[in-house]
Amino acid sequence: MNIDPQTSQLVIQVVSGNSIEIIRKIPAEEVVQFAHTLDSPTGNLVQSKA
Repeated sequence: MNIDPQTSQLVIQVVSGNSIEIIRKIPAEEVVQFAHTLDSPTGNLVQSKA
């Protein structure tokens, strides 16, 4: 369990017993990134890639 430094929300990672591979992350990475977007000063909800 970790606390996300930008949003101060709890993030849980389920890892493989034999390695440090992340099996599942709660909330999902997309949700964490969305929360970061909402907390950013610009508030951009759409990311564009060239």
